[in-house]
Amino acid sequence: MRKWPFLLAGLAAVVLSAVGARAAGGPPSPGVQVADGVQQAAQAPVVVLHDALIAAMKAGKSTPFADRERRLEPVIARAFDLPAVTETAAGPYWSRMSEQERKSLIDAFAAYSVAKYAANFDSFSGQRFEIVGQKPGPGDSVWVLARFVSGGEKPINFNYLVKPSQDGWRIVDVYTAGSISEVSTQRSQFMSILRDRGVPGLLKALAERTGKLEHDA
Repeated sequence: MRKWPFLLAGLAAVVLSAVGARAAGGPPSPGVQVADGVQQAAQAPVVVLHDALIAAMKAGKSTPFADRERRLEPVIARAFDLPAVTETAAGPYWSRMSEQERKSLIDAFAAYSVAKYAANFDSFSGQRFEIVGQKPGPGDSVWVLARFVSGGEKPINFNYLVKPSQDGWRIVDVYTAGSISEVSTQRSQFMSILRDRGVPGLLKALAERTGKLEHDA
């Protein structure tokens, strides 16, 4: 595993509109608890993601890259609210896009996200993910607090922002290093390309990044 590729992590990662505006409060403050009935449902997409990433690490490079992508694709779709994340990352440009452009962008971003996870989680030596708690987030969202433990190294702490959707609870952002929003990072990149090159330019950039990950794997 080369590094943790937060999806939005990358994609990793603070959000300024749509989901982001509601998440602007940042990581959770101590002392407030999540209702018992919500805890299991809110952490479900995180557990699904963690289990799949450990499986990908164990499969490693002995498994063809395309096979690792195929295994991770439904997991990424199940764990993340990719349409909401893509909309947030596109900022005000989203409202100017046609339905076909939006669909194409969601699909391209999903493919890039899958490739990034497959490329980064490619070896296993006893690492594990741990969920260490939950806190209420902005609005109806919940923070799922987690860490990545690797041998004798210092654990990497990160917070998932999870929200209910029509398809169940989904991850909408990941905060690393205490307060760095991965969706915000992605938004900055997206908007720069959209401003200079439009939707075709962003689709091309995502395709090129995906292709490079697949080529270099």
